[in-house]
Amino acid sequence: MPRRLATLLVIFLAIAVHGTATAAVAVGGPFTAHAVLQRDQPLPIWGTADADAAITVTLAGRSATAKTGADGAWRVTLPALPAGGPHALEVAAGTERLKIDDLLIGDVWIAVGQSNMMMQVQAAAGGQEALARLGELPGVRMAHHMGPELVQPKPATSLCVQWGAPNGSSSAVGFFFAEHAYRHFKGTVPIGVMAFTAIVPAEAWCEAELLRAHPALSWAADPAQAHGTKLFNGVVAPLAGLALKGVLYYQGEMNAGSTLFAHSLPMVIASFRKAMARPDLPFLFVQLAAFQEHRGPADQKLDMDAASLTRVHRSGAEHGFVMTREIQTEVWRSTPGTGMASAIDIGQAWDIHPTNKRTVGERLFLQALRVAYADKKVVASGPVATKVEWKGKQAVVSFDELGSGLKAVEGGLIGFELAGADQVMHDATARIDGGRVVIECKQVAEPCMLHYAWAGYPRVGLANKEGLPAQPFRFYRWDRLHVPSTATLVLPKQAADGTPALQWSPLAGAVIGDAVAGVSTVTLPPGSQMVRTFGGINGYLLNAAPLGGSTVIRPGSLIGFSLEVAAGPGEGEAKTYARLGSDNGGWQAWDQPNVVTTATAFSPRDVAIVVRPPTVWGNHLFHHLNNAAGRTTLVRKVSQDLTVIRPELGVDGEPGDLGAVAKGATLASKGL
Repeated sequence: MPRRLATLLVIFLAIAVHGTATAAVAVGGPFTAHAVLQRDQPLPIWGTADADAAITVTLAGRSATAKTGADGAWRVTLPALPAGGPHALEVAAGTERLKIDDLLIGDVWIAVGQSNMMMQVQAAAGGQEALARLGELPGVRMAHHMGPELVQPKPATSLCVQWGAPNGSSSAVGFFFAEHAYRHFKGTVPIGVMAFTAIVPAEAWCEAELLRAHPALSWAADPAQAHGTKLFNGVVAPLAGLALKGVLYYQGEMNAGSTLFAHSLPMVIASFRKAMARPDLPFLFVQLAAFQEHRGPADQKLDMDAASLTRVHRSGAEHGFVMTREIQTEVWRSTPGTGMASAIDIGQAWDIHPTNKRTVGERLFLQALRVAYADKKVVASGPVATKVEWKGKQAVVSFDELGSGLKAVEGGLIGFELAGADQVMHDATARIDGGRVVIECKQVAEPCMLHYAWAGYPRVGLANKEGLPAQPFRFYRWDRLHVPSTATLVLPKQAADGTPALQWSPLAGAVIGDAVAGVSTVTLPPGSQMVRTFGGINGYLLNAAPLGGSTVIRPGSLIGFSLEVAAGPGEGEAKTYARLGSDNGGWQAWDQPNVVTTATAFSPRDVAIVVRPPTVWGNHLFHHLNNAAGRTTLVRKVSQDLTVIRPELGVDGEPGDLGAVAKGATLASKGL
């Protein structure tokens, strides 16, 4: 018999007996050749084999046994091992044997996020030089996703990865973090990074059960949602229980401008910690970098010169990233076991993907030293503003995270702005006074508002002597600003047409009273919010925070959007207008809820506005960046006769009427 035919016959007989030409025993996705396994922790190892098989797992002289169930799944936990290797992992199931070579014991990190975590080493600044250094990093390994799509509608049971040396396609943030860690330990501790990335919002990384239990996020657990919980299902669920050093997270762009990110980000952290059965699992994330907006050939049609656009964004409180950065800072400062690496000084004005990922990796590792490696002496953050004292014409800000002390960066102490009760921001001067900064402005006799680096692409002028940038911050004198009084709304339990029941979820101090005769009383103290949901999908937001963040829209543009007007019996239309929403799935919020008293119906309206500079129209437009249901649209013509209103309402609650716009009217974009 020819040798080739004999070989094929042997393979055929093997398949006939075992159902496969390979051994029946297998290990889970993380445990491939060249992998790094976590040191100094018990090591869960899992896999599959034939049903009711006796399993023995051996690694570096340690062994554990188990028996598979009817589904063939098995899991063992090996004793903790010190850093070292390479070792071989051996799994025996009856007469079957499986051996996996070249495993290192060190520190394992999971790196997840959007496109900034996705950026490859070869595309990052210094990437080619980094690739030339790979020979100096034999203990750095990275795992890349293989196999099925990461987005999964239900929790997956397996995740295929491939471990190996870093290469040009590796996550740049993950690689530079690993390089800093490896060099810090002088090559004695192998470092492994498992990178999983997708262009999804934070809700996609949350567990469905936790989402359903949260009043503001339950909508995201609905299977009809495009992203909610689906990356948790595809990545985190199949890795549940894996021994880790921590998580690296670079995401937030798709949540930019959403107040709900204050709930989503903590939910991501809680979901990872629950899955890994580690309530203290170190969780390190990147604060969004400075970014103005993308520029391209189509942008020339908008008739906005660069100088005008820069002036718009310099005030910048309307940029979606501003709110997101503030939320990230608050979550970091309030959630134990977390660390935040700032990128406020290394962004690129016209690219949402800054290429300086080496600094991002370095700052993440500084946070790792403090959070994961308990080095309390390391200076891991730039200065963080803690309080302000209003002293006549001056605002005096105190800081912690001082390091060796405050210093001005190259270019001086820029980026500070002050405003009086008129809320018009002016550039301010600043000087360092020990651990404080004294700010004043000749145009502002009695400051009420203070901003620092408060823009999409801000001017940054303050750091500590270690070179880490100060966090953006703001302070307000609420007693001298117009603050809505507590609003009392009477809301129906169902829509005016008697169809879907309305569900209101209170946030930040809002209170829903008991329903009487089909209506409920809602109390909104200043700063509180209410989320309206219907059909399990998030709908609208009642907001008593008049200075909430929003997005800069080019001045002079005509903006069309939808809103609902609250009205009560015998009162006509209430003098309150909703915030921006491109359709009935977009975010909508109320600028002056104190003027609504007995609303019992919500009447839809289509309106248009002529956008004025930020110093005129304030912070009253809200736009959820990159949300498919809430994307802003610039329009050239209106589709019907509309009344154009100024989005900022006066103190008396009246909208600024800019006149009527006839159907088919056109208003071109123009400069300031």
